Amino acid sequence: MSDKEIYNKTINDFNDTMRRVNERLDAINLHISGFRKDLDAHGELALRLEDAIGGNKLNNNKGLYHKFEALSETTQELKEQMTLFNERMDNYKSGYTWGSRLTISSIVAFVIWYFTKK
Repeated sequence: MSDKEIYNKTINDFNDTMRRVNERLDAINLHISGFRKDLDAHGELALRLEDAIGGNKLNNNKGLYHKFEALSETTQELKEQMTLFNERMDNYKSGYTWGSRLTISSIVAFVIWYFTKK
């Protein structure tokens, strides 16, 4: 084999190797661009989730967290009001029972007095 043939074979081998390397780099670049698209989509989703939970300028920074806190406070207030209402109803019921007994006793006493007044 002559030097020229060895040189041509070496150049051909080198060109083959470079073609394979370039093909592999193109595949890697395509793969990375797919990852970039996924990361962009996930980043956008993360921002939308953050806006939904924490709020943004459009909803006066009142996201789901703040709404949940407001509902929790309202629920606590309603529980306190229900406790007061139940206490009042218990007092009313005991008063109503006492009043009804007094009324029935008064009616019975009146009937007895009316029939025995001769």
